[in-house]
Amino acid sequence: MTSKEQTLQAIKDTAYTLFAQFGIDKTSFAMIAKEIGVSKPALYYYFDSKEALVTAIFDELYVAIEKDLTIDLRSVTTANYVTSLIAFGDKQIDDQLQNPLFNRVFNEYLLLAARDVRYHERLQAIQRIYLHTFQQYVDTGVTLKQMSAENATHKATILAMVLDNISNYILTGYELDYKKIWAVTVQQILCSE
Repeated sequence: MTSKEQTLQAIKDTAYTLFAQFGIDKTSFAMIAKEIGVSKPALYYYFDSKEALVTAIFDELYVAIEKDLTIDLRSVTTANYVTSLIAFGDKQIDDQLQNPLFNRVFNEYLLLAARDVRYHERLQAIQRIYLHTFQQYVDTGVTLKQMSAENATHKATILAMVLDNISNYILTGYELDYKKIWAVTVQQILCSE
């Protein structure tokens, strides 16, 4: 990694941490520069504005989330279907519990989406990907005869909404047995025939 690349990454990492600590609105270029140990004008070499930095960090989060939600179901069989679906949710829960900064930063972008259509549209795209992922899981379950095709879209939506709401509870710091809730939800959806 070159010195410029290292500085760019330091700027993004520092901004990410400060966004989690103080919020996007209360984090200034001056704060970021001070934390890194560079002048405020030096930041403008990398980003035209704070908004450009906010967008760059969001773009990285978007790509990471999109990658995390991309699944390959070719290895899913009748024997491992249920455990695969539960494991998918468990991984989402673990990732969120292990990265409290992500929770805070993502919450900042949720707030920003209420004021800025660009973020609103991108967050809706994430929701569509999320729903599509669960639709793929349910369709695979139907193909493997693990569930009926009746209400398949609704079942996928329920799974997505439950896991999303688990994420919301994690964001608030409310402690529950999230993995058990997820496993029970999966079992109930599969047994609702």
